[in-house]
Amino acid sequence: MYEYKVIPAPARAEKVRGLKTTAERFAHVLTLAINAEADEGWEFVRTETLPCEERKGLMGGTRRSTETVMIFRRPLDLDEDAPATLAQGETVGDRREPLFRPDALSRASAACRAEPRLRAQDGER
Repeated sequence: MYEYKVIPAPARAEKVRGLKTTAERFAHVLTLAINAEADEGWEFVRTETLPCEERKGLMGGTRRSTETVMIFRRPLDLDEDAPATLAQGETVGDRREPLFRPDALSRASAACRAEPRLRAQDGER
């Protein structure tokens, strides 16, 4: 079982001595972000570009945009002898969806994040 972490992807390439093209600078920034998370035990999974709806102005209008996020995962440290109890008698072996940790998101990107909708599987109602 894994726990997941989602962070905003870098939006701008920084100037770095020796890197001339935008692609080289952007790849360098991504490398730094991935390596920083890897130092804490997170494995890079993929990037996603997702739609985001945000409030626009005081009148309650909304604006649609897209946000690019980087998804990381790492194994949970679970005791193999005693399965952890999660919710309403459910054990780790019964759980099918990933554990999301929203504390890793900034407030701005957390407002754009849509909560996953979990559906009951056949026979689980």
